[in-house]
Amino acid sequence: MNYNEQPGSGPSTTPNPIRYLLLFTALSCVICALIDIFIKEAFHISGPLTYLSLSGEGMSRYFLWQPLTYFFVYGSGEGGIDFYWMAGLALTLYILWITASHLYERLGIKHFFILYFASGIIPGLIALLFMPVFDQYPVLSGQFSCLLGLMTGWVFLNPTGRLFVFRMIPIEARAILVVVFATAILLSFSNEEFIYPVWYTAAGITAYLYALLVLRLKSPYKVMENVDSFLVKALAKIKNILHITAKEENKIYDIRTGEPFDPEDDDLK
Repeated sequence: MNYNEQPGSGPSTTPNPIRYLLLFTALSCVICALIDIFIKEAFHISGPLTYLSLSGEGMSRYFLWQPLTYFFVYGSGEGGIDFYWMAGLALTLYILWITASHLYERLGIKHFFILYFASGIIPGLIALLFMPVFDQYPVLSGQFSCLLGLMTGWVFLNPTGRLFVFRMIPIEARAILVVVFATAILLSFSNEEFIYPVWYTAAGITAYLYALLVLRLKSPYKVMENVDSFLVKALAKIKNILHITAKEENKIYDIRTGEPFDPEDDDLK
């Protein structure tokens, strides 16, 4: 099934779990940002964004929940809550609404939420590992890695789906995905920020591996066919090895001969 989206349009129906996800995300982003500003201004101490966003300093202080909470807050930065902050959050939630609703309908609640949380948690942890490598320690927050993961999954399901830019120009979803990744990564490189490209790339790879190896979906890009084939075969070999190992571990051996035997064999009763 392919989706052809018009600007300003959205899903005809929104599943209840997606409604709750959007509502919870929106409320947590706004409330945490407001409380954070109030606490900093009134008491000059750290607010909830310090504890819920993902940072190297926070993890060093054993804020181990941060990889799970950072994509439920939206950092206000130096500008605080202004028009650009509200526009950014609104656009994020809008894209999340569209992609999440379609993916939920196609994948079901289990696979959708695994993909969503994996696209947030795993890239966040990988970004943390690379912070000492580049000696950069940005504070991560927001849903962008989750959105990249959902967009990747959506493109796997709808490789030829089209979006109409300015209501006139049809562009395939797989082309837009490349543009989004390339733009985000190049902008970060231009600002000499190297953790964000790692974060974005990890989100794409996480969603790619889940779609390919778990959902058994074919990559929408022909250039990836050899890689897809290699990964699928590698996974099959690993499963085969683990299956053989499990069977060997479950065998019962005769202590006299050292040979495996079946305890239900009539000759040994």
